[in-house]
Amino acid sequence: MSKKHFQWLADATDENSLASEKPSRSEKKRRALDLQKLGEKLAKNQMLWDTLALPDALSSALRDNLRLTSHEAQRRQLQYIGRLMRELPEETLTKIKNIIRHGEQKFS
Repeated sequence: MSKKHFQWLADATDENSLASEKPSRSEKKRRALDLQKLGEKLAKNQMLWDTLALPDALSSALRDNLRLTSHEAQRRQLQYIGRLMRELPEETLTKIKNIIRHGEQKFS
């Protein structure tokens, strides 16, 4: 007796609507790593902290990062800063990116 092969055809409109609603796991990880790197650049540039209207938790985490001496503790703190940055509104993140990019171009 031969095996039966079934091929299920998904409706293309349903597949596209699902993809647009929910980002993939890989995309979430890429975004989290990008924000963590942005937080690392922000942590190195203390002069920006006062010019930006950062939430208290993020300001406190950035200040705490200064006093940490252990490499592992700093790594964990930067992950925490990245998590806090995921909660920021998109316009604030864009502003931070532009300021950091402008500062890097200024010193290059």
